[in-house]
Amino acid sequence: MNNLQSTVIMKTDLVNFTGRVSTASQADLSDLLRIQKDLISKVVSNNNGKTVKGEGDSFWIIFPSVTIAAISAVEIQQEFRVEQAGLSDTETLSIRIAITIGDILHQEGDIFGDAVNLAARIESITPPNEIYLSHAAWLVLNKAEIGNSYVRDVELKGISDTESIYRIDQRHKTRIIKEQAVVFTDLRSFSSFKDKFTIDDVENLIGKMEEIARYACDSNGGTIRATIGDAHFMTFPAAKAAIHGILAIMEQWDEYIIDTGYPTPMALGAHIADVYIFRSCIYGDQINKAALIESLCRSAHPELDRSVALISDQIYRESQGNKARCEFIEVDPSIIDRRMKGRFKSTFAEGEPLYELKAV
Repeated sequence: MNNLQSTVIMKTDLVNFTGRVSTASQADLSDLLRIQKDLISKVVSNNNGKTVKGEGDSFWIIFPSVTIAAISAVEIQQEFRVEQAGLSDTETLSIRIAITIGDILHQEGDIFGDAVNLAARIESITPPNEIYLSHAAWLVLNKAEIGNSYVRDVELKGISDTESIYRIDQRHKTRIIKEQAVVFTDLRSFSSFKDKFTIDDVENLIGKMEEIARYACDSNGGTIRATIGDAHFMTFPAAKAAIHGILAIMEQWDEYIIDTGYPTPMALGAHIADVYIFRSCIYGDQINKAALIESLCRSAHPELDRSVALISDQIYRESQGNKARCEFIEVDPSIIDRRMKGRFKSTFAEGEPLYELKAV
């Protein structure tokens, strides 16, 4: 009994993960599991917690206090939502969390006891994106610091007494990611491609596009924020990283369409922007400018059969000194299609240059 200790226990679980296994790609599921594991590890480490064991989509964690566990739980859920911002409701996964406290046995890297069993039972009835506490955990919670409310009394399987359940009241906050290099990609002629080619061809095309975008982001610290049809919205931590990512995408994509004969070169646009994320919503004035830059690629090269990338003057200036093998060619504003001139003039300052990025 020497290992019996009063311990705060957190149990996490990915909601509906089993159902997603049959519908999502292995790469997507692996990415979500990795993101969840890295995120939980970071939060736990920053808050003096310890992960006892992980079971794929579930984790058992111990903390020095209920209040610290509650703070960590809120951070885990909010950060996980940010990681999935821009995905549709059918694509996102939710984390549910239960917190208990009690005397438990610590033995051979595992934990045992009534409080452990109670955490598992409470977690199983916790709704998506919610944090539930046992009555004992609620009693020692710093209620002045953590908002909370009573849920109901419940009878839980394997638990002799009725348990009073409480929830952590969360206030969603907008997260601002400052000065990101925003990159938009879009395929030319995708609409006609999907009408002329088979479903298998379309699936191969989309799958390869996702693979290349993921590789470019993983290799350069970037994040895919949203995928809409044949378009991707990505962010990179700096202009130099974005340049390397763009070059990787163009090189691999052009090789792919040459090999397959698919008539779908890619257009890319990049600009520096503050990215605002609230729940699953992403917004920001300069994000729209990056999207406009991507749409100007057709004006710069209306008949070109290779991929084209245009970047803003800010990306150009901040990427100087990078070791990428490329050149920057200033775009003549007079080539802008007349249908785009109004948007161009209202978005770009007088004389503000735009550059085409070319690999050398």
